Amino acid sequence: MSKFHKETLKCPTCQEAIEAVFWDSITIDENAEMQFKEDVKTGKLFKAVCPHCKMMYHLNYPLLYTDKTNHFMIYYIPNESKNAQLTFPDTSDKAYTYRIAGTYFEFIEKILIFENHLNDIVIELIKAVMLQKEKNLQKSQGVYFAALSDKKLSFQILGHEHAFISYPRDAYEELAKGLKFKAVDDFQLINLKTFNNFLISNNQ
Repeated sequence: MSKFHKETLKCPTCQEAIEAVFWDSITIDENAEMQFKEDVKTGKLFKAVCPHCKMMYHLNYPLLYTDKTNHFMIYYIPNESKNAQLTFPDTSDKAYTYRIAGTYFEFIEKILIFENHLNDIVIELIKAVMLQKEKNLQKSQGVYFAALSDKKLSFQILGHEHAFISYPRDAYEELAKGLKFKAVDDFQLINLKTFNNFLISNNQ
């Protein structure tokens, strides 16, 4: 069940009081409206509009996202909220994948990865290789998985409008079959800085 609460904030522009909606959890299943799902991906659920001056503001707050169809949970915990007292759900259901996302772009990327039934550890490895080989990518604001087709995986390059880079799907599948992974049974932050911690080397 999706849950939210409301808070009264002061508009930074006109100083009037505004009532903003903060979503504590979002649950996606076969009954969820498609628009509701898209509102998460487009960031609409993280925006508030002042009814007095009509200015729009971005709200950054923790959100637990559960996809019952694809069996994954992602706890979006913005860096500024990492010290907040949060309640994590039970992780005993081993059919689910559990992740933490520290930025909005990581959050959306994880949703796209698991909706496409991909391995996020392999995705992070591919991104690390891309960043090492393509020096111009190191000047970007980040590289994130964006889409999957029959022949390739597409990655968006932030900071470059409409810029994408692709990776062969068969090469991804070969990597996924050849690598060994540590068991991840609870909520973990897996990104470019941490993915190596979840790989098993040939010497182990």
